[in-house]
Amino acid sequence: MDALNNAGSDQFPPSLWRDLADQLPQLAWISDRDGRALWFNKRALDYLGLKPEEMIGNGWFKALHPDARAGTVETWRQALEHGIPYECHYALRRHDGVYRDFLARAEPHRGAGGEIDYWFGTTTDVTDQRAEQETARRAAEEIEAIYATAPVGLTVLDKEMRFVRINERMAELNGIPAADHLGKSVRELLPALADQAESALQRVFAGEDIIGLELSGETPAAPGAVRTWRENWLPMRAANGEITAVAISAEEVTASKAAERALARSEAQFRTLAEAIPGMLFVTDSDGGNRYVNETFATFSGLPKEQLLGKGWLQLLHPDDRDRTLAAWADANAQDRPYEVEYRLRNHAGDYRWIAARALRIPASDGEGGEQWVGTCIDIHDSKVAEQELRESEARVRIASDHSDVSFWDVDLVHHTVVWPKRLRAMLGIFSDRPVSLQDFYDTIHPDDSERVITAFAATMDPDRRAVYDVDYRAIGKEDGIVRWVTAKGRGLFDAEGRCVQVLGTAVDITQRKQAEEDVRRSEERYRALFNSMEQGFCIINLSFDEDGQPCDHRFVEINPAFSRQSGLPQDVLNKSIHDVVPGLDNSWTERYGEVLRTGHSKRFVDYAEPLGRWFEVYAFPLGRAAENNVALLFSDVTERMEREEALRRSENELRLRLNAIPQMVWSTLPDGYHDFYNDRWYEFTGTPLGSTDGEGWNGMFHPEDQAQAWARWNESLATGQPYEIEYRLRHHTGSYRWVLGRALPIRNEAGEIVRWMGTCTDIDDRIAADRALRDSEARLRAILEAVPVGLMFADSSGRLTGWNHQIAEFLGHDLVESSRVEDYRDDYVAFHGDGRQVESDEYPLARALAGEARPELEVRVRRGDGSLRWLRYVAAAIRDEQSGEITGGVVASIDVDRERRLTEGLEREVEKVIAEREVAQEALRQSQKLEAMGQLTGGVAHDFNNLLTPIIGSLDLLQRKQILDERTGRLVEGALASAEKARVLVQRLLAFARRQPLKPQAIDLRRVVSEMSELVDSTSGPRIRVVTDLPDSLPAALADGNQLEMALLNLSVNARDAMPEGGTLSIGARSEEAGAGTKLGLPAQPHVVLSVSDTGTGMDEETRRRAIEPFFSTKGLGKGTGLGLSMVHGLAAQLGGALDIRSAHGMGTTIELWLPLAAEAAASNVASGSEPDAHGAGTVMLVDDEELVRASTAGMLADLGYRVVEADCGEAALSLVADGLVPSLLITDQLMPGLSGTDLAVRLRERFAGLPVLVVSGYADLESLSPAFPHLSKPFRQAELAAALEKVTV
Repeated sequence: MDALNNAGSDQFPPSLWRDLADQLPQLAWISDRDGRALWFNKRALDYLGLKPEEMIGNGWFKALHPDARAGTVETWRQALEHGIPYECHYALRRHDGVYRDFLARAEPHRGAGGEIDYWFGTTTDVTDQRAEQETARRAAEEIEAIYATAPVGLTVLDKEMRFVRINERMAELNGIPAADHLGKSVRELLPALADQAESALQRVFAGEDIIGLELSGETPAAPGAVRTWRENWLPMRAANGEITAVAISAEEVTASKAAERALARSEAQFRTLAEAIPGMLFVTDSDGGNRYVNETFATFSGLPKEQLLGKGWLQLLHPDDRDRTLAAWADANAQDRPYEVEYRLRNHAGDYRWIAARALRIPASDGEGGEQWVGTCIDIHDSKVAEQELRESEARVRIASDHSDVSFWDVDLVHHTVVWPKRLRAMLGIFSDRPVSLQDFYDTIHPDDSERVITAFAATMDPDRRAVYDVDYRAIGKEDGIVRWVTAKGRGLFDAEGRCVQVLGTAVDITQRKQAEEDVRRSEERYRALFNSMEQGFCIINLSFDEDGQPCDHRFVEINPAFSRQSGLPQDVLNKSIHDVVPGLDNSWTERYGEVLRTGHSKRFVDYAEPLGRWFEVYAFPLGRAAENNVALLFSDVTERMEREEALRRSENELRLRLNAIPQMVWSTLPDGYHDFYNDRWYEFTGTPLGSTDGEGWNGMFHPEDQAQAWARWNESLATGQPYEIEYRLRHHTGSYRWVLGRALPIRNEAGEIVRWMGTCTDIDDRIAADRALRDSEARLRAILEAVPVGLMFADSSGRLTGWNHQIAEFLGHDLVESSRVEDYRDDYVAFHGDGRQVESDEYPLARALAGEARPELEVRVRRGDGSLRWLRYVAAAIRDEQSGEITGGVVASIDVDRERRLTEGLEREVEKVIAEREVAQEALRQSQKLEAMGQLTGGVAHDFNNLLTPIIGSLDLLQRKQILDERTGRLVEGALASAEKARVLVQRLLAFARRQPLKPQAIDLRRVVSEMSELVDSTSGPRIRVVTDLPDSLPAALADGNQLEMALLNLSVNARDAMPEGGTLSIGARSEEAGAGTKLGLPAQPHVVLSVSDTGTGMDEETRRRAIEPFFSTKGLGKGTGLGLSMVHGLAAQLGGALDIRSAHGMGTTIELWLPLAAEAAASNVASGSEPDAHGAGTVMLVDDEELVRASTAGMLADLGYRVVEADCGEAALSLVADGLVPSLLITDQLMPGLSGTDLAVRLRERFAGLPVLVVSGYADLESLSPAFPHLSKPFRQAELAAALEKVTV
């Protein structure tokens, strides 16, 4: 390059050559006709970081990427062989070791005879251009991947509500192929949604962003079914900001809405040991932040320990050592190996001292917060300084020899050894440390110079001539093949006998000098080739100035061939004013060039030339003397690049807009899993600052118990390229953890390589909670189904059996067969009519119910597994869809009636006919005992049902009062609570029937009783009996027991039904009677209320009417009645101070009236108070119950009322807690428990704590039989009832 300084030409002065060659942004080069590189510009040398002698010939190949060498050499060979222009893409290594993509082009320069003299070429960096193209391509692929992989529907609508774009998921939701959407409007394809969509479209085009919009309606995907979608509608804008379309994302939430209706996750250090260690000790996290440092560390630094924790210790680290130290730390973490590094730390005196640090990883134990590193720091400063001084001493010696331009050499002819320093070895192309010989010297001499050099060296060794060795020659590098010019001088040393024993000399590399001599000759040709071959436009302009010295115009002095290609201007612009060449061009261009002349500094800028419609990147620098007013311009047309950048920006904006339109959290990573993008939904959900979860920061958002599994699954996907899918808990911005579904798919390029991962996170916490609640509910239902003494079987609408309980298997005596259709019932469950005929498939009640028949029944003899026959009664019902009413399945109940049928058909019937009146009394006794047993059984069953109903009513009551439910779920809870209340009433009725319920007279509204019971009477009377009621608008309250009165009404209605076997009318009425109207029945002269039941049946003769109220008198036949119904009603009337009046005649029907006294007060409303009890409790409640669900439900109510609750599952456990020091403020205990009863426990605790408030809770309704010393509360109860009972107890 030095030779260029000496180049000269009248037309192209050396200054222009240097300026132009050095200012080119490309790498410029010249090679000989055989393709060997002869010259590179300064840009090439600076970029590659190589010396000229290292690059000439084929030396520049070492900068080529290994994968590109073969293709590059072959393309270059083809151009040389055929003399055609050369063009090739390859990667070059920059001086810092980074490879970048380049486009190389070269043209042959031919002599007058047409032969190629040399090649001139340029190499242009196209990395950024390729990266922009690749980014744009990837952005397009990412958009397509999002459309293809997003778990939600995506579409774009124009102003006319026409579909512009749609993904398969949205098409699937609509039930219409994607291709059939395009160009058609919502109103054409989805008319049921059109009005809602049009309203939303108008809002978006008015500038509104709509998030979480819910649309409902029918689509072709499910005709007749109303479905619901949650959608985001966001505007899409053009470059000028105008809204041109709407981006929509939709997620179907029909299923989750249905699910709502169904039921709505220390560190310990040895500090004493650490402080005893004389060295500096530290404990750090995997991110390099200190958790602990010992006192020695603090003493060394002169800082408090607190300032050394976290990343605080980095303030002590020498700035020059920071990057190296942190890189070593990252490598130790990544490679899972000990951390060892040497660096300088500032001590308390402010001096930096060398430290040797070493640390080992301590894996995290279960329950700890992550892995740790424990390490020590040892002061090695003194030994480090000594080593450095030794190395510097040795280096000075090597530098003197290896880096001097003059190298010495020594040939020992006696011992046959040759000494060549490193510098000389490099001159001769020998880079290894192997010993060299005189033959190596001979081998490196160029063949054309060999004879001359060897002759001169021989003359030096000749005793007679003893000539001075002084030659210039070419040496061919023995290992690299590079030809270098060497000038060598030397002299021989002779012994006393005249023999040459040693030759000493020096050598200098003069390649550059020789090259410069050649360059002088060819510089002019090279400049012209460079000038004409460069890709950039080049011109020299001369500036003109106005009277004020401001630049006002410039004209073109010289241009290159590329000038027109880059600018679009013709070649005839020389010596023309810019105002003539480009009219209307803003004067700011000329002002910039004036600034270059004024300051003498070059200027680089990018600007748009509006008259030419092009973007230019310009490099302007002063040329020649300042007085000449010349500026040289290197410029390129970058219009395409600017348009690509603008397109890329638009594409990125569109991508971000679409990603933010998706209701899920969307994220993206690099191929190695590094997270570099999250949409707005992520930050809204997590509440984290923008960018804080990039990289590995997202892992800290997982629940600690889920982190290991989520990491393992993610690493597996990264390693295998398989899709990523996992459910885990993610920290919400509220601080709680919510379940999400994470999914990700790899995006691949054309070569199949993964270039990015796109993923989503969907909040499924509500669904998980609903599923869990549904499972709990189903488990409770299964328990109840297994507990009832009735066989149950379930089928779908086709008749396929889908489930059963264990009782039916016991009845049938064999494993159940999963019949797949109705037609299989005959063979799978063989049964016979009473006349011996086999029951056909369509005769089974389940088949009849599925066909639409209402409540079909059938008594049959079924064949059991052992071949025996057993009488069963089948009763079936259809299961219908709540909305459509369509039959979706059926259930059949099986009741064992074998004993009754056999009694009816056997000899017992005949025996009973001849039993004497004595047997009647015995039968009465047996019936009484049976009734007593039934009462005991019913009381026990009612106790169990009350225990089941207590947590159900308590939990539903708690949900309703919290007011945290949406409207639809609230209705579901309200319905469930109403059903549970009905169950409570049913239990009370059972107890009344079994005489387990004490008589509790109170004010009763007969109109309400009749209205509520009429539905039950109607359902039990059958289709042939018409039930009518006659009730006045107002009626005074009667004094009666509500449950007993309902049972009496039911008994009278059943009797009336049985009296009408062929059908008829059953009338129920109520009226008030004035004082004295009941005197004929023996009643006092006071007003009464009368309840009447009439039928149009067979009636009774006088004898039957007279005996009707006798206990155990019945006209229904054996096994069809107890004879106690009217007797019970008569007893009830007498107990209440009323009377029973029976009017009947044979064939004329019957009317029975129940006269009841009036109540002193009005009837209480039957509507449960919806007011929420005040949370007024204080103190500690000891809660004792052997039923876990009842205990848990009651504890929740008490906690909600403000009490502290201590639970025990039996009386003995409660006494144990008291013995351990518990002092309760209140005792709430179940009455019947294993071991101590509730009252026994209360007595014992009262002995220890006098005046202790006590509330006894029981599932038996007969509370009056319990100890009157303690207040009682009957199960089930609501929180309001519990609060009221506690208020009475604690007053």
